[in-house]
Amino acid sequence: MNYPFYVETNTGGPPHRMPRACPGVYCREVRVTIRDILRRKGQRVVTITPDCTVLEAVNTLVAHNIGGLVVTSGDRPIGILTERDVLRLTARAPGQLQSFEVGAVMTRELILATPEHDLHEAMGLMTERKIRHLPVMNGDALAGIVSIGDLVNACRELAEDENQHLRGYIQGVPAEAAGGQPPAPAPPVS
Repeated sequence: MNYPFYVETNTGGPPHRMPRACPGVYCREVRVTIRDILRRKGQRVVTITPDCTVLEAVNTLVAHNIGGLVVTSGDRPIGILTERDVLRLTARAPGQLQSFEVGAVMTRELILATPEHDLHEAMGLMTERKIRHLPVMNGDALAGIVSIGDLVNACRELAEDENQHLRGYIQGVPAEAAGGQPPAPAPPVS
């Protein structure tokens, strides 16, 4: 299992995993946090300074196969430069990426998450603000960055895990465990 999902049931026996959709069974879902996602993907953040050229930033984006760079002054994030920022500049001043500094074109309104934000809060924030990269701050320290792709991947893994456990439940968990009646015996085969 990739993320914590199902924890306990009220069947009276030892705790075992049950999907949350089981009728008559109490299940406690553990929330997936940004911290959980960063543990899986890593906490490395590629940064750039505001005095670098946009062309240098583009080369960095390409070299790391990423869509956004956190712009820092010292250790402090002061903005973000994303593919969208570069496209806007290219439309405004074609062929002049080497003439502009990152600080002049970056997005200054930095929208941040904390490691304690959960997956759904982060997705809601990114959807509402129409952003695809969310730097993560732990106090005053830059703790990582998550992209919309990271969040979609976490949701996909959760859905796959839930699907696997529902299939297991349907195929083999006794009905009593779900608060129902045991199945009737199969008719004899002639």
